Amino acid sequence: MGSLKPYEIDQIKATANYDWSRQIIEKATIDNLDDEAIKMAREQFKIKYKGREFANEIDHMSDIDFLNKAKVTLNGKITYAAMLLLGKNDDDYLLADYIARMTWKLYDEKNVIDYEHFGIPFIINVEKLREKIRNLRYRYMVNDNTLFPHEVDQYDNFILRKLINNCIVHQDYRLRGII
Repeated sequence: MGSLKPYEIDQIKATANYDWSRQIIEKATIDNLDDEAIKMAREQFKIKYKGREFANEIDHMSDIDFLNKAKVTLNGKITYAAMLLLGKNDDDYLLADYIARMTWKLYDEKNVIDYEHFGIPFIINVEKLREKIRNLRYRYMVNDNTLFPHEVDQYDNFILRKLINNCIVHQDYRLRGII
């Protein structure tokens, strides 16, 4: 490993105050966003802010007003974040030189034996990707006083979603890599 090279340090410094996801996609409009993804975003927003006054207003807002409130769009303009999370898969060309794709791969000892790609909208496809991850159930006996084993998943589903979401958020899309 070793220490960072000077160009790596410069690359980190160059991105410190730059938020790529909040940049506007000039050619994109609300029509380039997926209706089901927006619906899911509304539901998740209401869950997160349950009990707050504005959570009850979400259903009465237009899509663009809701997305502005959620800070996914800026003054009605579509950002890269909006396209990644809510964009129609057929309109991924609006992301220009960036690759908006998550890939699941299954390996044997040495080779990829299966794979699947998931594009935008990420808000929907995160769950589809998570479902592809093998999550074995473990059974163990808590004590000798029962005949019924305790069952747990190998990975907590919340942690799996958080892991995938962190990959989406921290991806440097300018490098044209995949998640």
